[in-house]
Amino acid sequence: MSPYPAQIHQRDGTAMALSVTPPDPRRGLCLIDPSYEVKDDYESIPVLISRLHRKWAVGGIILWYPLLVGGPHRPMLRLLSEIFPEALRHEVRFPPAREGHRIEGSGLFILNPPYGLDTETAALSALYARIAPQD
Repeated sequence: MSPYPAQIHQRDGTAMALSVTPPDPRRGLCLIDPSYEVKDDYESIPVLISRLHRKWAVGGIILWYPLLVGGPHRPMLRLLSEIFPEALRHEVRFPPAREGHRIEGSGLFILNPPYGLDTETAALSALYARIAPQD
């Protein structure tokens, strides 16, 4: 049995992430997958990631984001890239699932990526380009 059993909490995700960081031991990963249905998520995410990083500078922090028609994610990513120029950013694009669907891709913004992840994401992009070519 793991000395760190899984736990379930019914709490606000932002408050939860801030309350449990840094973990002990300090190694770990925080995956952030906001709803993006709340429009201020795009403004609050850079603040959250900055706060988490200040508390836990060695932690792996991954933000998942959709690539949406109209680009509401772009200002958030510009700000995150200015604050964290060393972060790894990886995106894949794909056609809409159905007519009128606004998601045209998916992305990850990763602080403190494991060694070699940049090489693996580049290989994934090359593979993805062969199996899902864009018009």
